[in-house]
Formats: sequence, C-alpha cells, structure tokens
Amino acid sequence: MKAADALAVQLREFAARYVGAAPGECRLTAEAVVCAGHEVSLKELFQAARAAGRELSADGHWGGSPRSVAFNAQWFRLAVDPGAGEIRILPSVHPADAGKVMNPVQCRGQVEGGVAQALGATLFESVRLDERGEVTTAALRRYRLPQFADVPRTEVHFMETSDAIGPLGAKSMSESPFNPVAPVFANALRDATGDQVHRTAADPRPGVAGAPRGGPVAGAVRVLRQR
Repeated sequence: MKAADALAVQLREFAARYVGAAPGECRLTAEAVVCAGHEVSLKELFQAARAAGRELSADGHWGGSPRSVAFNAQWFRLAVDPGAGEIRILPSVHPADAGKVMNPVQCRGQVEGGVAQALGATLFESVRLDERGEVTTAALRRYRLPQFADVPRTEVHFMETSDAIGPLGAKSMSESPFNPVAPVFANALRDATGDQVHRTAADPRPGVAGAPRGGPVAGAVRVLRQR
C-alpha cells in the first residue's frame, strides 16, 4: 500500500509537468491521469518518462504492528508395523509458550485441536486428482479425516512466561500448535523405520515413506485405534 501510494504521487506529479498543470489538479484513474480536464493514459506517461530518462517506480515497507511470538514443541512415541502400514501413537506431549494463560481449559483445547488437525494433514488428508485433473476426493466419504479414535491423548504443558505486548501478558495460540506436528511425526517415523519422510501423507511401509500427496499410497496408513 505504501509503495502504491508513493507511485500514485509520482504519476500525478509527472503528469502535471507533462501537461503543464498543477499537481493538485491531477487525479489518478484506473487507466490514466486526468489533469485539468486533460486525460493522459498511463502508457503515454510511461513512454514520456522513459524518453526523459525517468523511471516511475516506488518502494514501500511496513514492519507490521508490534506482536508477540508464541513457541510450540511436540513429542511423539510411535509403534509401527511397516509391513501392514499401521502406526500406533503412544505418548503425545506438547509444550506451549502462550504467555500468561488466562483460560487454561480453553487454551488446552486449542492445543489439542491443533495437534488433531495436524495429524489429519500428516497422515490422512490427501487431495487426489485423476488424469483429467478433476478432484476425486471431493466428498468426505473419500477424503479421509481423523476420527476421535485416531487422535491420541495429548499431554499439554504451558510454560510460565509473560508477554509485554499481549493483554495481561498473554500470547496468541491460534494455529501455532499445528506447526511442529508433521516434522516431529516424520522424525519419529524415521527413527522407527529408517526411512526419512519428506511429504505427507506419510506411509511407514518400506520404500514408500514420504510418497507424494495424491500418489498411489497417499493416505494408505492406518492408525490403530487409540486406547
């Protein structure tokens, strides 16, 4: 926005000199600059500026408003049957730095939901396309989502911190619990099978770990029901 505003000023000022009008008499439209009733197209202005050795360009920078930075980590222990493509998630632990947690129950639910959502993206959810480019997983019966029985109990730990920006020292959790889940799960699967996973959905069977999303084995993993 700052760059666009600065460029608009340059266009009006150059157009004013080009037609011999005052900058205050010029207004920018979608395709031209109108100065004192005289319309000059942007293409004409560009060509005139280039002929005069002038480049009409502008830069802008916005550093954003001051904000807090939340931190999240994840830990899994897995039991894997590579031959059957089955995984059981054993302990799931998630430490979170949410600053001063004003509502621990609500914030814990946010973390647990983020882990569940991320496990869906890591293991099950795969948009598949046929040879014509049409989505074949457009219905929920074909697009696998995690069920309650697929999601492990996640032990959540809040760090005792306080933030100078957030209200009452709190930080935002929002989607940040989602972020560490897939890479940590991939590392745990690598430790269990020896195969490094680089893409989702992950598959623990030999030779197919990290198969491309939408490939023949994407979503083939069956997570054993949690107890």
